[in-house]
Amino acid sequence: LKLSQSTFAQGRLACACIDLRRGELFLRISQTDDIDAYLAAEEASRPRPAAELKFTVISPVYQVEKYLDDFFRSVVGQTIDFRSSIDLIMVDDGSTDNSAKIVKRWQRKFPDNIRYLHQANGGPGSARNRGIDLATRPWITFIDPDNFIDEKYFERVRDAIRSYDDLAMVSCNVITFDEQRRTKLDDHPLRFRFATGELLLPATQLGRNLQLNTSSAFFRTEIIAAHSLRFDERIRPGFEDAHFDARYLLAAGARPVIFSSAER
Repeated sequence: LKLSQSTFAQGRLACACIDLRRGELFLRISQTDDIDAYLAAEEASRPRPAAELKFTVISPVYQVEKYLDDFFRSVVGQTIDFRSSIDLIMVDDGSTDNSAKIVKRWQRKFPDNIRYLHQANGGPGSARNRGIDLATRPWITFIDPDNFIDEKYFERVRDAIRSYDDLAMVSCNVITFDEQRRTKLDDHPLRFRFATGELLLPATQLGRNLQLNTSSAFFRTEIIAAHSLRFDERIRPGFEDAHFDARYLLAAGARPVIFSSAER
């Protein structure tokens, strides 16, 4: 490193330093000989990316050993950072197959993100309620563990939430996967809601744009908590989703709902 005499005459220090935290080499003419202070100033001057939104996924697990690895791979492999952005609460609803073993294997890989709970069989509503009691992130979704999601699913949901103030719900498209033919089918009866890419409506004015399941929607934790919303465990084995959705949307008032083309 060759320095000119004028550098020292001006009372400045030429410093070459490697910041191991960022893996970068700096060569700067600095007004200070305090390298730590210099690096701190450099860090403070950098633009900050928007903070990642935090999500809780609550999944009722019952006899789904065949699908769990695909489910976990699709959630862990999201284009947003899984470790910092997504919590998984897996509630085993009395499975007798190898579901518990598979969940625990994934939990060992991601102990800070995956929680496993076991209970006697009480139905999906009961399992989801137990997960709601433990959810701490701003947004909750209820992806079933026999589903898998597009790798940009959470990224698109995150972008939709950032684009509109005070959203109450994000509803996503449901794509059917034909296991035998290994093909995707966009054939859900309510797919018209996503024909324009994104549709934004007040929760009080959804009209025929029904939301009948919870596995393809995202809910604000604060609304669920403020109105003590839970699944009605007497409704099983079907329709408990639509019942929860209807009560949630009533609680949301005029806050907007977005129908997003993100695929589950």
